[in-house]
Amino acid sequence: MKERKSGKRARRSTPVEPHGSDKAACSVASLVEFLCPGIWTSAAPPSWPPDAFALAATILQRSGAYTAVVREWPPRDLTKPRGQRFTTSEWNSFIKEVGKNWRLAAVSGESAPSEVRQWWDCIVKHWQKEISAVSKHEDLCQALLQLSAAADEASEGVGIPSADASEGNPFEVEANLLLVVRKGGSLCRDIHPSRARVLPKLHTPRNGLTVRSLSHNLALCPAGEIEPRWFRLPKYQGHCLNLLIVPWPDAVIPAQFKAAKPVSGALLNMRGSRGFFAYVPKPASKTALGKVADLLQSATELVGHVDGVIMPELALTSDQHRSVSTSVLQKNAFLVCGVTDSSLSHDAPGSNYLAFDVPIGADRRVSLVQHKHHRWKLDAGQIRQYGLGTELDPRMAWWEHVAVKPRSLAFVSMRPWLTVSALICEDLARQDPVAELVRSVGPNLLIALLMDAPQLASRWPARYATVLADDPGSSVLTVTSLGMASLSRPFNATPRPRVVALWKDAYTGVPVEIELPTGKSAAVLNITVQDLEEFTADGRSDDGATGYPVLSGIHFV
Repeated sequence: MKERKSGKRARRSTPVEPHGSDKAACSVASLVEFLCPGIWTSAAPPSWPPDAFALAATILQRSGAYTAVVREWPPRDLTKPRGQRFTTSEWNSFIKEVGKNWRLAAVSGESAPSEVRQWWDCIVKHWQKEISAVSKHEDLCQALLQLSAAADEASEGVGIPSADASEGNPFEVEANLLLVVRKGGSLCRDIHPSRARVLPKLHTPRNGLTVRSLSHNLALCPAGEIEPRWFRLPKYQGHCLNLLIVPWPDAVIPAQFKAAKPVSGALLNMRGSRGFFAYVPKPASKTALGKVADLLQSATELVGHVDGVIMPELALTSDQHRSVSTSVLQKNAFLVCGVTDSSLSHDAPGSNYLAFDVPIGADRRVSLVQHKHHRWKLDAGQIRQYGLGTELDPRMAWWEHVAVKPRSLAFVSMRPWLTVSALICEDLARQDPVAELVRSVGPNLLIALLMDAPQLASRWPARYATVLADDPGSSVLTVTSLGMASLSRPFNATPRPRVVALWKDAYTGVPVEIELPTGKSAAVLNITVQDLEEFTADGRSDDGATGYPVLSGIHFV
């Protein structure tokens, strides 16, 4: 079999058909052909490591053959007599070196390292095997596992800001450019995001065994339903993070919840015992909007630079958001804020989304909009808890009158140790469809914007925060409005209306309730990083490069 030279591909004479008479059975060939059409015509492996990772990891996932790492590992060293197995340390050094060489070859137009070509030849030899039979062939399992591992090692640092000279590394430059070209959707070059996605990765699971356990730097992500968008700040920005939590609105009254009447056929699929409601925000004066700037200034005087401002779900209207965003970004801080436009102001469903605005230089910004994935449902218990019975009949189930728009999830990489993602209320609790993507990437910090009762360690947000802190290891911050927390009047518990946020991380394992003292309007969280070592299931260390954001201080303004 000839090697590829100067980027040209050797051609096969005939295509490979799925194995056996049952054309519905999926073979290695048919799966690879689906992912990367035309690849069977080449004798050479994919030259771009994320493409090879997508192919190998998908086969391992579909077949379940990744479990070979706890059955037949380390792999055989084909350079030794009688195919003796590597020791763990020998294989770790070997695969890191292959990854390093592949990284260089991928941007120089050279052929992939000989080891990569050897693994690909083994996969081609088993081209017609059914996916369900992959785990029965030790040589194929080991080829797939090593191809995946080498691609992962080759892709170290992609998609995240760098604190060293690798910022101009040609491989990282090309990988980061692909994230821009694909609009944050994938690192792959030859595999379309509609077939498979590969994104940067921040956490490797510490427990259990899934295909996510096999990589430090690359995440195999589901294609289609959730559109990921990845944004990377252009340079390293410091060792800590100060976040200002502004729990607006500070007052909410029952009369702001109104029954909505869908018109023009909109959202009429739920009738009878179901209705629709709209939350109507109060108009905010220029003086009130200026209070955010005042709080930011006070926080800056208290702790030094404030890196970001967090405001809950439905905190601002779109007009108010534009004003607040401008004042926040002028202070070189980012803004994560819940935004609404009520359905009662026009003949269409309203909107409920988060805006993630990031400054990237003088008069430049990136503004990411992420619509809520699930509508809020008010049942009888919630109607009584918040005292909404005057406007909303507790005998009915009331759904938020907003449209469910195409779903997306933004990842903003701010530090080598910090990639942030955000969700809106029900999106934290409803695991489908976003949970798989969150767990695959493992953002270091997940922010949940809520319109909810006090953020107590005994309530549902803390339970879901604990789930994500356990796997993939994300730190989670939940934030609600002071107004909604104060409106909550549970019949079986003592009200604590000023607990407006909750922090949970995997390092300390202890949920922290953030309660505003009387007379204070906002809280500043100081977040620092704890560097920890993570291991893949095949035994590779990340050398302590994984960042766990931890809460290091709370101040009130």
